[in-house]
Amino acid sequence: INSFKEVNECIVYQNNRGGIGVDVILESKYSSFSKQEFLNRSLESLPQFQMPNEVNFVKKIEKSISEKLIRRKKKDNV
Repeated sequence: INSFKEVNECIVYQNNRGGIGVDVILESKYSSFSKQEFLNRSLESLPQFQMPNEVNFVKKIEKSISEKLIRRKKKDNV
């Protein structure tokens, strides 16, 4: 996913439903890139078992003091 030209940075995680979630920071010139376009690109590039079922476009991804990505399970808003 990081190799997509539209993606600046991303983090992949397991969500609470046992699926794959991804938070994506888009390159500024691709700000109109939609979730459906993202999923279509993913279908072309990823095997089915790696396909995310939750996609979030975010402005910032949480990092530790040492600049490592913080991977946490997302809480559902149920």
